[in-house]
Amino acid sequence: MDNDYASFDPIFFLHHCNVDRIIALWEQAYPKYFMGNDGYLDKNNTKQQFKQLGGKFGWKDAPQRNPNDWREPISSITDLRGDTPLTPFRKADGSYWTSDDTRWGSKVPKNYTYEDIPVEAKVLDPLGPTTSRFMSLSLASPQAALGDAIGDYQPPESQNTPAQISSVENERGSLQKLFGFNPVPARQHAYEILGESRRLIYPEIRKPHYEGYDPIYDFRLWVLRIRVDPHMLGLSYLVNIGYNVLDVTGQNTLSGHIGSIAVLTRSKDTKCGACQGRRDEKVQSMYTVMVHHKTIAQMAVHSSEMNVAQLLQKSLSAEIALPGDTVIANTPTTIPENAKPIPEEFLPEITLHSAALQALYDGTDHDRTQSQSHAPLTPCETYDWQFHGDLFPPQSWVAT
Repeated sequence: MDNDYASFDPIFFLHHCNVDRIIALWEQAYPKYFMGNDGYLDKNNTKQQFKQLGGKFGWKDAPQRNPNDWREPISSITDLRGDTPLTPFRKADGSYWTSDDTRWGSKVPKNYTYEDIPVEAKVLDPLGPTTSRFMSLSLASPQAALGDAIGDYQPPESQNTPAQISSVENERGSLQKLFGFNPVPARQHAYEILGESRRLIYPEIRKPHYEGYDPIYDFRLWVLRIRVDPHMLGLSYLVNIGYNVLDVTGQNTLSGHIGSIAVLTRSKDTKCGACQGRRDEKVQSMYTVMVHHKTIAQMAVHSSEMNVAQLLQKSLSAEIALPGDTVIANTPTTIPENAKPIPEEFLPEITLHSAALQALYDGTDHDRTQSQSHAPLTPCETYDWQFHGDLFPPQSWVAT
């Protein structure tokens, strides 16, 4: 289906239902992170009001200082606040919706509910003690004040317990684990894959962890940053990331899938003005793909290469595919003699990065000076980001 008509596809509707759910979860964890009605402070510490860049249906545009300067952005004359009417969208009583109304915790009926999401001990701390840890991320009652329905877990009292762990930290930690990001059990499972005699080798940490935080020892987060021109093909496409790892004999290859990015693009014939403008401005899109720790451990065991940066740099592969899984370009291990190059403007820019992880001390008694099986109940934060280079130079790509 052409993307100009995607809103008529039931799958598109289901996708946006899930987006609404994720935003509701996000609002539960960050109840105060909202534009409000008081504006913001700019870099000169001057109070400014939010404006709708590009104008807005039913609103007048603000006068331009330099009407002949095409680079000066157009913005609405109306301030954009939490209680600003969002024309042309009306509620049942005929009044316009506002941003305040759309928040999950507002008292305006949304006419649908979400089931409670139990986050039990096996999710919070799979390898730790199974005491009465339990949280319920409740989205079933938007009539309550934001944040009232969740965050009922309190860390156990101990001599080293901080005065108070905010509910936001508890909620964010639970959400990370709910969506599958839990580095400590991932590291412990990797130990089992590697065996007692092998350990992964990471770059030296250059920056200290934050005060009051505990580092996640013997672990780094590895991600790929992918920059693409969404309009380069005039249709939607995928960039798939995989790996091909040779064993020490050079005879056996372990292959697998790391992740994909999906570029949803309007056709060249679209009448969408905003889409045409982004194409003319050569706007690019950025994506992030995480390399799972279990995958790294499996690659290391197969190849006997324990240096993670070097392992990924020489083992990762990429391909560009059209809808229907038609591959049009890839990065083969060996370039064929009759290989057809592809124009550089069609190539994604793919770079490798890593970060150390830390978590605010949650008050649970455990050895805080070395690797431990306790998964922090507070969320993991990144620090010590490092750049490990561009992965696929133009000469590594060929047309298929």
